[in-house]
Amino acid sequence: MQLQALITKSIVNMDVLIAILLIIDLYAIVFFRLMCSHYYQEVQNRKESAFAAIFSFPPHRQLNAKGKKYSQKYWVAIGVLLIIVILLARSRDYSQLGTGAG
Repeated sequence: MQLQALITKSIVNMDVLIAILLIIDLYAIVFFRLMCSHYYQEVQNRKESAFAAIFSFPPHRQLNAKGKKYSQKYWVAIGVLLIIVILLARSRDYSQLGTGAG
């Protein structure tokens, strides 16, 4: 009985840790993309909407060296997000999915 409670607490703690990592990663993605937007505007002398920048990929070829570093960090953060989503998907119990049991 104590072992089951310990495992349950461990799973809850793991979920909290993954949620915190997810929030930090999403913040990093937005930050890196906005920094790419800043350097894009600096190089191209064109205004880019912050909203559009957040929901689009960075224009890597049109950035200067500093902007390209942020673009690379953006893609690393996207990769981390993908890993987090895979970890979340693998750690879930799908046995009750679609059975109507609630």
